[in-house]
Amino acid sequence: MASIRRRNGKYQVQIRVGSYSRSQSFRKLNDAKSWARKEEELAEQRRYLGSKYEPCNLAEILLRYLRDVTPHKRSCDTERIVLQALFKENWLNVPLSLLNAAAIAEYRDRRLASVKPATLKRQLNIVRHACATAEREWDWLSPLSLLQRVTLPKNTEHVVRRITVSDEQALINAAKESRTKNLSELLILAIETAMRRGELLALEWQDIDLERSELLVRKSKNGKSRSIPLTARAHTTLANMRSGHNEPVFPLSANAVRLAFERVRTRAGLNDVRFHDLRHEAISRLFDRGLTTPEVALLSGHKTVSQLFRYAHADIGRVSRLLNE
Repeated sequence: MASIRRRNGKYQVQIRVGSYSRSQSFRKLNDAKSWARKEEELAEQRRYLGSKYEPCNLAEILLRYLRDVTPHKRSCDTERIVLQALFKENWLNVPLSLLNAAAIAEYRDRRLASVKPATLKRQLNIVRHACATAEREWDWLSPLSLLQRVTLPKNTEHVVRRITVSDEQALINAAKESRTKNLSELLILAIETAMRRGELLALEWQDIDLERSELLVRKSKNGKSRSIPLTARAHTTLANMRSGHNEPVFPLSANAVRLAFERVRTRAGLNDVRFHDLRHEAISRLFDRGLTTPEVALLSGHKTVSQLFRYAHADIGRVSRLLNE
């Protein structure tokens, strides 16, 4: 598609894709090749553009995505916060024809100085999904190819350790001092039911049957509902809380819980523990109690054994005692 030839001491580049044609001259061969690659990409985009709308910039894409797509997602509150923060970035307002991978890479490097790789990947994945949606469903041109060219860092592995009974009690005691309503009850339910944070926050009183001692998870990550039998501790915790039909059991946002838990773990002296680690511990305890893999998967909501085993962590002390009996 691109031809480069030496002429009058310069490198002349010519691009032709269908009816699209561009040419330019450069003194250096590297500059000529770089321009050729960029123009080839633009030419291909124009070749398949057809009736596609070309937005002014990436911000226009994200604004429509925030308006039309985000409200229908379970993570809408968190996603809205991420997008609102992104709108403050200048590179989102650069015309699409002038936006380059270098600007996105600069944002990546700057963000990594303050957030973990996993956080950055989740945020940029929202932008990627917005661009993919724009191309697939709206017939809009987008910088999806640029985003795909930018290498994202590997996640730093979080070492999950077992939460001891004393650790658990320290967290609950610290949560009782929190101004966030029913935070200690939320932690107890998390470790007694192995439910995800989002599932707990979506739980309504109509989903709880104290007489049958079970609750229904309507909104699950895998798209399926499931019933969870209540332990005696979980039953007592819910029975002691004020209930209201068709009302959330925990009327809190995900971000409010995140911030509150960060303060709680600091007061408890357990800064290495995440809220999600409560789910790890709950699943590990189910195995410790002798439940089979299918039984644990039924409670945790995992579709595959490989996914489930990522959450199962053996009690090394217990294993050591068994080996030495």
